[in-house]
Amino acid sequence: NMLNDLVKEQRLEMTLPKAKELQQYAEEIVFLAKKNTPYHDGLVESMLTSPESRRILYERMVPRYTDRMFHFTRVLNHFKYRFRDSAPMATIEYVDRPGELRPANPVGAARDQFVAAEFLATPRGRRKHA
Repeated sequence: NMLNDLVKEQRLEMTLPKAKELQQYAEEIVFLAKKNTPYHDGLVESMLTSPESRRILYERMVPRYTDRMFHFTRVLNHFKYRFRDSAPMATIEYVDRPGELRPANPVGAARDQFVAAEFLATPRGRRKHA
């Protein structure tokens, strides 16, 4: 199951259409797991069949995304094509994790600190956040 593999490894490389389709399910399981009710836990259990991936979801990912309301994943188009069938390749990954390809925009208190630091750093930052 690709969803189990994504939760375990936090980043997968696959074709672009598969990544875009998987993204909706990857967003949904984090959204449902954050609700923390028996009904929503049952829905998560029906989508994630591996006990290891459910443990990773509840122990690592739900605390990581407490401040983030949505947009837990990102699809990066590589603009390269697989040799055997010329399928476009992409990477899907969870944001705000160690070792991500491109850091995500901060949310919550970290966002306030980021804006304050950028505001004080340059005149362009003052114009941007004024």
